[in-house]
Amino acid sequence: MRHPRALQTRLIRESIDRLKAQDPPLAAGSVEASARRYSDTDWLSRETGTIFRNEPQYLGLAGEIPDAGDYMTRELPGVSLLAVRGKDQQIRAFRNRCRHRGTRVAEGEGKARRFTCPYHAWTYGLDGILASVPEACHFDTVEPGVDGLCPVPILEWAGMLFFLPPGTDEATARARLHPIVSELEGFDFHAYRSRRTFSTGKPTNWKLGVDTFLEAYHVPVLHARTIGRTLVGGFALYEPLQPHARLVAPRRPILDLTEEQITSDPLHRHAIIVYRIFPNTVIVSMETHAEIHRFNPVQGQPNRMTWDLTVAASPLGQSLDIDWDRILDLAAGVVEREDLVMMAQIQANLDSEGPESTVTFGRNEPALQDFHAEIDQAMGEPEPLRRPEEGLPAALAAR
Repeated sequence: MRHPRALQTRLIRESIDRLKAQDPPLAAGSVEASARRYSDTDWLSRETGTIFRNEPQYLGLAGEIPDAGDYMTRELPGVSLLAVRGKDQQIRAFRNRCRHRGTRVAEGEGKARRFTCPYHAWTYGLDGILASVPEACHFDTVEPGVDGLCPVPILEWAGMLFFLPPGTDEATARARLHPIVSELEGFDFHAYRSRRTFSTGKPTNWKLGVDTFLEAYHVPVLHARTIGRTLVGGFALYEPLQPHARLVAPRRPILDLTEEQITSDPLHRHAIIVYRIFPNTVIVSMETHAEIHRFNPVQGQPNRMTWDLTVAASPLGQSLDIDWDRILDLAAGVVEREDLVMMAQIQANLDSEGPESTVTFGRNEPALQDFHAEIDQAMGEPEPLRRPEEGLPAALAAR
């Protein structure tokens, strides 16, 4: 699990230089964002109708379903999906709905020889083909062995699976994902294995879930008793990989090491690396595992989201005696008991204050500014970020 050598050398060099100079990456100025982007139903409708219907969306790791018959289900905006590895070792995805009356044919994740609808027992093979229909004589428009679950296109790349919305071809998806996935190819994600998963709903807009990973400013304060003890306070390298991003948060021990010691190790050994995959996925990458967060909007409810977390062990992590329940509890606990408590308070205030309210993204929060600017750009800039002193939109190219 290594970055390309040239990239690792550059990131380590930049970390050392910026830490010594107390020179974190900064935006050109602070900006204000309208509360509408978090609390307005029409705004959410535009997001789901543009971004989530046009962008390839992270579905999961191929290593989560490593063997024939392994499957996982995912709830993405506007579609319920079932992904399964077939007997031929190919991963296929289908709409998770029986073609009879629309019931889901699978829940959660696991291993199966076939999928049977719990409503009327229509049964499908791992290839999605309809295998049997009770009292089939009453369904003269359905043919077992021919008809089946509705397939949906997916892209498997660098060990990751992406759902391709209707009208998005593979070439378009690859071009959109290339800035970030080309960097992740060296992470051996195909060899990762899911160890624990977690899913829940929260009373916040989906973007607030993503926001919490995009600045280190809050770490020494909100996380003072947890991850704030291990990270260099308030500091993170940031680089846009438009429309995605990478942040590098150095661990405290890096301050006591020589440059030779730092450069001889993988970057993961001395830092937590955060990748934001547009629009709604965050991968927190460490040496032994990755924590993968997905924040999905809830249609018609701008103040609700669903949050899914997968803890996946790296090849190194699989070789060690690790308490994965503790890792999940730490990962989920920090986000749920610290970050999302703040996000829920923010959401409640924005809901009550109305559309004229604003939030501020500072110069020391460039990743936040770029994330929201990318959303505006994808939506046709309905109400771009503005610099208070200028009253002008904040451009992506300002830095």
